[in-house]
Amino acid sequence: MNPRTNMLCLYLTNESGWHDELLQFVKNRASNPKRLAELLPYRWNALTAPSQHRNYRNDINDPDWDGMPIEWDEVAEYLIDRYSELFDTFTPQIKQLATVTPEPKPSWHTFLASASVEVIDNGALVELPDEKLPKEKYAEVKKVLENLGGAWSTSEQRFKFDYDPSQALQQAIELKEIPKKNPLAYFPTPTAVAGALVDAMGVQGLPMFASVLEPSAGRGALIEAITSTRPDVIVDAVEIDPVNASFLVKAGHTPIESDFMDWSPADFYDAVIMNPPFDGTAYIDHIVKAFSHLKRGGVLGSIAPNSFLRQDNKKSTHLRDLIERCGNVIDLPDESFRDAGTLVQTVIITLRKP
Repeated sequence: MNPRTNMLCLYLTNESGWHDELLQFVKNRASNPKRLAELLPYRWNALTAPSQHRNYRNDINDPDWDGMPIEWDEVAEYLIDRYSELFDTFTPQIKQLATVTPEPKPSWHTFLASASVEVIDNGALVELPDEKLPKEKYAEVKKVLENLGGAWSTSEQRFKFDYDPSQALQQAIELKEIPKKNPLAYFPTPTAVAGALVDAMGVQGLPMFASVLEPSAGRGALIEAITSTRPDVIVDAVEIDPVNASFLVKAGHTPIESDFMDWSPADFYDAVIMNPPFDGTAYIDHIVKAFSHLKRGGVLGSIAPNSFLRQDNKKSTHLRDLIERCGNVIDLPDESFRDAGTLVQTVIITLRKP
């Protein structure tokens, strides 16, 4: 309880009529008198006559009440305003205690600013401060860490990440904004899907040391798939997300950290292999732009949601026309991306530049 409320309640226990007035105030604020009955009388027991105590509890212990919980600070402000003259008569010691300013409620960003990050071989562990948090604030902390890719590890008693989240965490704290989960609509390509894409492209027919573009490289699943079949190809990997780019660096690649839609290559490519963002129709924009970077006779292979096959909009129509002129569509099994975090139905698109 707020210290001011506590002291005023103790003092005013002996003032006639104040119980009824406080009860009316609580009811007017749609608060819960049952909750009031549970919390306050224990503090009044020493100063309140047993009969008065019982009557008071009976008066406010209404079984039909379905109001909202009490806001103690509001009660304190009301009591101080209502009994301001009495408040002035308090002894200096009581007055000092009664005017203590409540500590501000902790925020998720100030709490996480004290968290520690331990980098380990396969990622990092985030340890939270010992400070006790209200349930709703802990829920915000948990959401921040999970949206950044962390998961609670029971064995470690910390949040575990498969990368170092220090930079992303610091950015969220500075902005004081809970980050969105997967804001780039990135869903890593499952191994089986990557293999099917490589086969559909016919990469064995590419020239020696072929130039290959991966415009949204993620963490390198498609690079691994094509280089395991054709180790001689030279891949340019474009990746917008610095976290994913760090994974590519660890794997021995030299990613181009850029938004593919704002990037222009110095030359054309023999092949493009891609799994563009599954966000609205953004994947169509990525495929059309990537197709423009192919040499004549070059081949593009892309994963895509199958929604364009039935949607009647300008972009979807354009992609269907492009496939009809230059390529093919292969259905992937249902829920091919379940393990990657989405149930979007997908297809493989192949296009050859005339």
